[in-house]
Amino acid sequence: MNAQDEASQLAEGVAAAELTSLADCGDEEDEEEDVSADDSEEPSWIAWFLSLRGNEFFCEVDEEYIQDDFNLTGLSSLVPYYDYALDMILDALIESQMC
Repeated sequence: MNAQDEASQLAEGVAAAELTSLADCGDEEDEEEDVSADDSEEPSWIAWFLSLRGNEFFCEVDEEYIQDDFNLTGLSSLVPYYDYALDMILDALIESQMC
């Protein structure tokens, strides 16, 4: 086994451990969502994206952190279509279309 394969396996293990620990540390809102979720529901795009090979170093971030303007300081000048991108990340586009 070469070093790249070992690094890939290590990254997959770390990503799996992170996802497991995130799932175990859910608050009441997460628990309510789990109870109301059907088994037939597809996973969120975030869970799907994180599970893709090559994305082992990405992690899920709490929505509250993303919505805090302090944590996003300066990004609007660096990211093209910032508002659209933020709405897409937060799934705001889908929710607004459903209402």
